[in-house]
Amino acid sequence: MAKFHGKNARVYIDGYDMSGYANSISVDQSADVVDVASFGDTKKNYVVGLYDSEATHDGFFDDTVDVGSHKILSDRLGSSVNAMFLIGTAPGAHGFAGSASLENTFSVEASIGGAVVYKTKLSNSGTQGLDPTIQIASRGTLGAAGTTEAVATTPSATGGGRAYIQNFGSYGDVGAGNIGTVWLIGGAQAAFSSGTAIIASFGLQGTAPSASGLAFTGTAQFMKLLMGGGTFRPQVAVSVDIN
Repeated sequence: MAKFHGKNARVYIDGYDMSGYANSISVDQSADVVDVASFGDTKKNYVVGLYDSEATHDGFFDDTVDVGSHKILSDRLGSSVNAMFLIGTAPGAHGFAGSASLENTFSVEASIGGAVVYKTKLSNSGTQGLDPTIQIASRGTLGAAGTTEAVATTPSATGGGRAYIQNFGSYGDVGAGNIGTVWLIGGAQAAFSSGTAIIASFGLQGTAPSASGLAFTGTAQFMKLLMGGGTFRPQVAVSVDIN
């Protein structure tokens, strides 16, 4: 049985790495338990109702233009975000991820005796909520367009489910008018030539961060970047649900 120190936790929101600002995360998952006991019962009887999830992440105020914690989080109040909370930095690390978590609270606090801090709460939006996940690719830069990157297969993501992909931006020249796609594929690397090997994808354009939660079937084993041109190399993290 392994134990973990909190220093290796990571927080990703919509393709922005909040880990350098955040110093506390909390994920709560719950299910309504409804009493359905009737007169004929001799003991309590319950059924499970609706599931819910809630996550908070707190940290330090930063006013850097466009990419500081204040700008990123204040802009998303009242909106759904793609979130990833990881308990570790390497493939195989566990965590939670969701592609439609509603940011319903954002606050800033300051005191004479401390740093200026923020507090954020995300609530389940729709039917998905936050999935328990395992990381199959830690944050890192993919190879040049057309290359295939192997991702961890131990433990393998073989049962299908949802893949959560955070794109933190691009490296290199995208090329005028070109849009690339990162494909998450299964089977042997050579199987990429067949369209049936593609199990999840999302588009990339320019340097804008983005994130996706995509359903897939089969085995998640490799990633591949396709481009219409240029030398675009995105930096991504990928986590898949383990339900």
